[in-house]
Amino acid sequence: MDNNEIQSCIIDVLKLRGMRVRSIQHNQLTKTWHINVFDWNEQIRFKPIPGSTVEECRLQFRKQIGLEEPTIEEEIDNLRLRTPDNIYAAMLALKEIGEQAVEPLVQSLLEEKESPTFQDRVVDTLKMIDSSKTTALLIKALEDLDTRKRWSAIRALAKIGDNGAIEPLKQLIAVETSVLPVPNALPIDLKKNAEEALKWIIASGR
Repeated sequence: MDNNEIQSCIIDVLKLRGMRVRSIQHNQLTKTWHINVFDWNEQIRFKPIPGSTVEECRLQFRKQIGLEEPTIEEEIDNLRLRTPDNIYAAMLALKEIGEQAVEPLVQSLLEEKESPTFQDRVVDTLKMIDSSKTTALLIKALEDLDTRKRWSAIRALAKIGDNGAIEPLKQLIAVETSVLPVPNALPIDLKKNAEEALKWIIASGR
């Protein structure tokens, strides 16, 4: 682990707490990092254990500043917040959790009462995690009996842009006839939505 990786480790963990770095310096002699952050009176001094990996460095620094291990449910709930820094911190925390967070994120995405804004944040988080499991779960949701869940899955697949969704979307288009009623707005034609998602994925060429 080089100094650039250690510095990134420190900055990423501070972001999880919504903390902004004022200055960060490395003492070559003692191998100690001196970190000053906004709204924090004391300087943080951090010396990673020699031979640590990036993940171990993050864990060591998290413990030093009293940051508990993130829980998936709490961080997903934080995606509903209005403060951009806290939302981004939640996204980073879920990215750090990684594969384990994918299924709960997809489940929250498919919940009936969730807003499109929250859903978009969930999708952006899933893109950060970048797991093939995401597309597989969303494709499975295309077969759900709940029209709204199919619509949410279509929207998410369009944003993620994985070519693995092309054939399942084609199959959905061939049979989909549902229209989703929307209060005070035009109803949503799922077949048309799926066609638009398909075009977007093909154009993105991922």
